[in-house]
This record gives sequence, C-alpha cells and structure tokens, in this order.
Amino acid sequence: LLCLVPFPKGRKLLADLYHAIHGYKHHKGVLFTSLLLSWASQIILVLIHYFMSLALAVSSPLQYYFLAVPISCFISMAPSLGGVGVREAGILFFLNRIMPAEKALALSLLVSAVIYGFSLAGGIVFAISGGLKKKTALPQ
Repeated sequence: LLCLVPFPKGRKLLADLYHAIHGYKHHKGVLFTSLLLSWASQIILVLIHYFMSLALAVSSPLQYYFLAVPISCFISMAPSLGGVGVREAGILFFLNRIMPAEKALALSLLVSAVIYGFSLAGGIVFAISGGLKKKTALPQ
C-alpha cells in the first residue's frame, strides 16, 4: 500500500498506522477490554442523558438517545474550547425534535456539569493518592 501513497509524509503516516495496529496482534485481551470499556462508557453517557431528561420532565423513547447522543459527541470533537458550545449546539439540534429548546440546552449543560464534576473529583482523588508513581511511569 505504501507505493500507492504519493507523498513521503503520507507514506510515513500509513506505515506508523500499520505498526500501531500490528502492535496489538499479541495483545488481543487488552484491545478487547479497551473496546468493551469504551462501549460501556458510551452507553452510560446515553443513559445519563436519558435519565436527566426524565428529571427535566421530558419523556421520550430511549432509542432516540442512542442515536442523538453519539452523533452529538462526535460533533463535539470539532475545534472548540473543550467541546463547549459545539456539544450544546449538537444536543440542541438533535433533541429539539423531542423536547423544547430550553430543556435541551438545560440537559446539555447538566450533562456537562456532571462530566466536569466527575473529572474534577477524579483529579482530586488522583492528586491526593500521590499521583503518578515512578514504578508505573514509562521508562525514558
């Protein structure tokens, strides 16, 4: 495949991608566990959106959240300050069909507060527990 890429930088990128994927050939358990954790966290995020919308007195089918939330999370990867603004616009766009705009915006802000709250709590616990230990750091 490298001969099909006309630019040296592209060839190097393709070779690096191949070696990164090939490195997991003998670590299938780690790859499976990471995929499982990723799917579980995405399902939890969808359920957080669903239950918070129920708390805002919006009853809508759960299936719609499984479509709208991952797409809006993908959209939030666009360049912005931590996804703030882009995430709200995505949630507003997709959930505006099943709830009023002000409740969709409130839902997005509540979920952002939960995400940042858990991140802050995890950071504090990590800092109090001593942070990164020397034995777990990668060798130089």
